Amino acid sequence: MNSKTRQPITEVGYFEILAKPKDTLLFTGLACLPKTIVLNTLNFNPAVLEVTLEMFDNELKEVIILNQKEIRPTSANSQKYVDKKYFADNQSSPTNPLMPSSPIPNGTDLVRLFKEFKKIIKKKEPALEEKQKTINFYKEVTRKTPTSFFVNTLKIKESEILLFLSFCEKDKKATQVITEYDDFFLYDFLISKNIEFKSFSTFEQ
Repeated sequence: MNSKTRQPITEVGYFEILAKPKDTLLFTGLACLPKTIVLNTLNFNPAVLEVTLEMFDNELKEVIILNQKEIRPTSANSQKYVDKKYFADNQSSPTNPLMPSSPIPNGTDLVRLFKEFKKIIKKKEPALEEKQKTINFYKEVTRKTPTSFFVNTLKIKESEILLFLSFCEKDKKATQVITEYDDFFLYDFLISKNIEFKSFSTFEQ
């Protein structure tokens, strides 16, 4: 990140670069979140420095399907087929009234009842996991902000958007802007960080 050089990796993920303490390494990829590491003297002790990257789903903004034949979806009300009573035929196993099987004829469907009850509980009380979910700055910004805003308004090359967002994420206000304010404050935040980013890039050159 300091020298703005790129280095390809091998099939197993190894690569070699010249570095010194206080240098910043930026790892990017289509299937993983960006990660930056500021090197220190301890990083040079092992022969190989291993870095773990967090995988994420790269959501597509548009999918075009060509030569697709007409698809007729199944009826939305499929539950009626489950509830429908069917008569036994020659291929079906006959019911022996003297030795009944475990299911009770015309009994209450406890599984279905539990599923309906679970839906009601979910509507009334949001899951705690959703409340405690960690905000992903990179994914939230790219979801709310079109690429044209970075290229046309901020004058940032499309290849440098990932680097710019990694720079913005280090700000203490980054998560607060995503969670507590609307898109107007997000754009204002990105514009102010763009000035710092351009100054940083000019200084490095």
